[in-house]
Amino acid sequence: MKQAFSGFSPQTAEFFLGLAVNNNKEYFESHKAGFEQHVLAPLVALARDLAPHMQLIDPAFETRPVQGKAIARLRRDTRFTRDKAPYRTNLWLGYRRPSERNSMCLGFFFDVSAFSVSWGMGMYGPYRPLMEEVRGHILQKPRKFTALVRGKDFIKRFELEGEKYRRPVLREGGEEVLDWCNRKYAALVHDQPLDASAFSPALGQAVKDDFILLAPLYRLLRGMPPIRIKD
Repeated sequence: MKQAFSGFSPQTAEFFLGLAVNNNKEYFESHKAGFEQHVLAPLVALARDLAPHMQLIDPAFETRPVQGKAIARLRRDTRFTRDKAPYRTNLWLGYRRPSERNSMCLGFFFDVSAFSVSWGMGMYGPYRPLMEEVRGHILQKPRKFTALVRGKDFIKRFELEGEKYRRPVLREGGEEVLDWCNRKYAALVHDQPLDASAFSPALGQAVKDDFILLAPLYRLLRGMPPIRIKD
């Protein structure tokens, strides 16, 4: 029987803290069981719970709950980086279209580390062609866009992140439109400590509720028609 998400645990933080100090294969192999039980298993369960909703938000999303698909691999690709540490000290779920690379995508994410959990929707980093597409969809429906991001739940739950241009790309428009359109990339992020609030099924419900809340904005930014997604 597939296990439903029941939360993380203090051992989740312990694993990542230990790996940060001993980032080598020997340490990981000796603590692999802890990784599988306290990090990977909860992420798999969360990914399974979220998958039906994510497929409704965007049928093109990769939702298979395995590493290398919806779940990131703990092992890093160090071929083209100066940092040769073999393992990540965080792990995440990522919902994106397979045609888009991680660094050049618009999608949803959930991240867990030794100190925090975070989740949200947006772009991973600067990628001009995608941001131009996003900007175009915002400018096609500025009133609808503004109504979504002005919602009290949006303001309460998420922080807008993303590097701004030194010189504005757009000089005329509403405050929210200008704030988004004058960035190199944009993402809405909710962040909280990895504490007792993350050690129960309530965390999974909060993530699901927030992803459903973000769905209309995601579809607008993609130029997709609106749909109703039930909890």
